[in-house]
Amino acid sequence: MIEETQSNILSTIVYIIPQCIILLGCIFYLSKKVSIEGILILIGTLGSIALITFNQLVLPTIIQNENNDLDYETIFMITGGIGFFSTLFFAVGFLLIVLKKQKSS
Repeated sequence: MIEETQSNILSTIVYIIPQCIILLGCIFYLSKKVSIEGILILIGTLGSIALITFNQLVLPTIIQNENNDLDYETIFMITGGIGFFSTLFFAVGFLLIVLKKQKSS
């Protein structure tokens, strides 16, 4: 049990490191100029970090607990929706930044 928890924490760290780098980039971009593009990218990144943390740490703990009456299909649908919208917000924000930079050059 302890080895599984340590493995889950390690895999979470591996998945979260790139997202944290992107988060730092978002914060840096927003510190220079607050814009809708930066806010969309920030929302997408924070949603992804929350989803990675939930899927890697919380969900395995919930599944291992045999005394629950949860509807796993609903949980997976909700996490899938959050993942979809997080990615969508990030992609739209990134596209708006690219289009803005293309217009200015």
